[in-house]
Amino acid sequence: MKKIKRKYSQKYKKMTREIICLAETDFGIVLSEREKKHMNLVKQCDVVTQRVHYFMRNLKKKMRYQNHYDYLDKNLKEFFKKCGLSNFDQSCYKGIISAHGDKAYGYRDIFEKNGINFYHGVAIYLLTYCNPYAKEVRDTKDGWVPVEDWIVKNKDKFLPLLNPADFT
Repeated sequence: MKKIKRKYSQKYKKMTREIICLAETDFGIVLSEREKKHMNLVKQCDVVTQRVHYFMRNLKKKMRYQNHYDYLDKNLKEFFKKCGLSNFDQSCYKGIISAHGDKAYGYRDIFEKNGINFYHGVAIYLLTYCNPYAKEVRDTKDGWVPVEDWIVKNKDKFLPLLNPADFT
C-alpha cells in the first residue's frame, strides 16, 4: 500500500506542478496561492477516493461468500452430515434452501442479538425442517415451539459443526 501511496502522491504532485506551470506560462494565467492550495486539495481527494476503491476491491476478493444462499450451497450438505442427516441427495439440499432460506430473514435480529452469525443461523434454522430436529420444534406433542428459541437454545451444540462464514 505504501508503494501505491507514494506512486500516486508523486504522480499527482508532478501533474499539479505541470498544470500550474502550463497555466502560468502558456496561457498567461496567474494562479493565486489559494487556487494552488485548492488544486492540491482536489488532488488529495482523488488519491483518497482511489485508495477507497482499492480497499473495496481487495475486501470483495477476501469475502468468502456473496450471501447466505451461496454459503448454504457450499456448506449445508457437510453440516447436515455432521448432524446425522446424510440421507439426502443434492437436489434435496437445493430444494430446502430455495424453499425456506428466505424465511430466516425474519430471525436475523434475534441471531445477531444472541451472537449467531446470520449464515450460521440460517443453516441451523433449516435443520428444523428435518427429522429428528423437526420433532423438537415443529411436530411436538405440545404443539409448535418457537423456532428462534430452539435455535438460541441449541446454538452451542451446532455452531462448532459449521464452517466459518465471513472471511478467508
